[in-house]
Amino acid sequence: MRSSYSTAIVLASLALISFLGWAASRAPAPAAPKDVAATAKPPAPPPPPCLAGQLGLGYFAGRPAGGHDAGIIAIWDRSAAPCSLTSPVMLAGLGKSGKVATPTLEYQVARPQALAARGRKPGKDILVSGSERAVPLMVAAEFRLDPARGYRRCTRQVEPASWRLTFATGGVLTVPNADPHGTPGSRVLPADHGLLTCHGVLDVPAPVRIAPAG
Repeated sequence: MRSSYSTAIVLASLALISFLGWAASRAPAPAAPKDVAATAKPPAPPPPPCLAGQLGLGYFAGRPAGGHDAGIIAIWDRSAAPCSLTSPVMLAGLGKSGKVATPTLEYQVARPQALAARGRKPGKDILVSGSERAVPLMVAAEFRLDPARGYRRCTRQVEPASWRLTFATGGVLTVPNADPHGTPGSRVLPADHGLLTCHGVLDVPAPVRIAPAG
């Protein structure tokens, strides 16, 4: 009797194992995980490099502090197509005769800066609106003391008449070193609020980055 009972248990166990194996074989295979990287859209390529003819320039005077003057040359895209400002941007101050009055500085763009098409001259503090973009290029200099002579009192102050910018694509543009809407900060500074230097010496250029929209 016990032997028949044990046999029945063994047969029932075998039947259960067979059923579970059959059920597992009929179950659908788990879906393979989707490759997120494969389905993600690649970033859009940047616009082509800016040509000089696409760009607009404007000079904005800063506020002098302790014998140190500064200003910003704003760069924007005034054309019908977006473009990217790329390195390097070369800058030199020119005298009234058009001759170079300062050393030539090389500005590096932090990364290609995409400029929106149909941009306009920025407003106060280089603010732009909506989707517009402007790139601020800063120029600065000592005007009371002479860095080349141990910061003694400057014996010859130089105010460039304009700034010449040479772009990576080879084009050249100039902009007057004047801001008729600048805020007076010192009686020794020019009435047109253009950058004043000592012997034409300029500060080391800072990397160029795009200005945020306001």
